[in-house]
Amino acid sequence: MTYEEMTALVAAVLPGKRFVHSIRVAETAVLLAQCHQVDVVKARTAGILHDFCKAMPKEEQIALAVSHHLLTSEEDLRMPQVLHGPVASVVLKEKQIVEENDILLAIRYHTTGCAHMDNLAKIIFIADYVEPGRITPNITCFFEIAKTDLDGAMIAIIDQTMRYLTENNKMIHIDMVRCRNRLLADARHID
Repeated sequence: MTYEEMTALVAAVLPGKRFVHSIRVAETAVLLAQCHQVDVVKARTAGILHDFCKAMPKEEQIALAVSHHLLTSEEDLRMPQVLHGPVASVVLKEKQIVEENDILLAIRYHTTGCAHMDNLAKIIFIADYVEPGRITPNITCFFEIAKTDLDGAMIAIIDQTMRYLTENNKMIHIDMVRCRNRLLADARHID
């Protein structure tokens, strides 16, 4: 499937602002992929498709997550806003839109991260956070860090996200905690 065909599919399922966000994530992912010798086509594909199920009703996302055994803990049901990534990875595979496991992994964990992410998955996680339409503090700084240090950018983004969640008395997904711990262990060469 061409990028143009994927873009048309995304335009059909996402409202205007979310669609434009997906375009910007794809563009940002391409820039980061070029910096890190990651396949640009895969980065663009994962970027445009990452929010494919974001507009799907929460009840439908939960039902798909349950039927496909995507729930990693009871917390997932208390945080349905993070299910659109795992659900999209299944829907995109079932519809034969994406078959490559690395793209599906990047889409699945673009919101929470996970303990074992390859560079493509890190790029999509970061691009979703730093695309130029976001008004989140420090995104320009995080983007600059990401050009040379994906792990450093990931840690900075996760730290800022965790601060926000903590200050607003919101739950932190266990995958994000595990992702941060793995990144720190890798930086310190700890197993």
